[in-house]
Amino acid sequence: MLVIEMFKNHLIEIMSTVCFVALCLRVVAHRANRKNQAYFNAFAHSVIKHLEEEEAKKESVEDVDVWLENMLNNVKEHLPDRSLRFQKNVNLRAESLTDYTDGKQSVVIAIKQQADALKSPYPPNFQEMADRVLHQDSRWRTILGYVPIDALSRGLDVLPNLFVVCGILGTFVGITISLPLIGAIDINKLSEAGPILNKFVAGIAFSMNTSIAGIVFSILMTLVTALFPLSSIRDDVAKNFERCIEFMWYRIHGNKLSPAEQKMTNSFDKMSTEMARLLTDIRDELKDQKTSDSQRKRGA
Repeated sequence: MLVIEMFKNHLIEIMSTVCFVALCLRVVAHRANRKNQAYFNAFAHSVIKHLEEEEAKKESVEDVDVWLENMLNNVKEHLPDRSLRFQKNVNLRAESLTDYTDGKQSVVIAIKQQADALKSPYPPNFQEMADRVLHQDSRWRTILGYVPIDALSRGLDVLPNLFVVCGILGTFVGITISLPLIGAIDINKLSEAGPILNKFVAGIAFSMNTSIAGIVFSILMTLVTALFPLSSIRDDVAKNFERCIEFMWYRIHGNKLSPAEQKMTNSFDKMSTEMARLLTDIRDELKDQKTSDSQRKRGA
């Protein structure tokens, strides 16, 4: 009963605090995702542009490690030195994309770590590779340096429904506490029933207030989720990076055949050679037979 009383006395305050903290985290996470989107998309577009320029020259890739090192260095050197921050305070030091890619946990290092997969003649799972590359960077994984953004996003997405559930729960708790008070009223002493009725009305008011608060907080979180999305931005970045890695793999292998395809091609070549030889033998036999028939006719 003590737990129920504490729940009754502080439920709306707890919901208000959770809603405020969730709104702040949603805005902070959205701003961090916007910066990540600018960083990673600019890098991916620069890589794709460089690959398209190389493809136009029609040069093959001989040493993947050397090519990858040179390509990434070339991309970093030609990245625009521009601010990717969204703050309006010009006194803050702007962090350029070039500086960002030089970190120990940078996307450049992560791509180099995937060299073995890029060397493979079989197409890898580009989506998984893009996820591995992105998750090497702490700014992609977390906000504020330690809050996992994927877990935070899932938690924030369920809050609107959770607020509704808490509102309904508070309603039933208030009714459960209030209804027994009616039984305590002595109809022979109605003049003394005032305090009991006041408690009953307070309990019913709590029930209504929690329902209203739950609905309001749910609507507020839903609106903020629509205005400050997280998943859609991260999906856009992941898709661009997946496309970037796919371009890199096809640039490395070009029109090269895989071992299985090469084996099949060799088999077809052998079959073609054998068929040509058989056709030549058949043609020679038919020619010899025709010559023999002609000689027999002349002899007759």
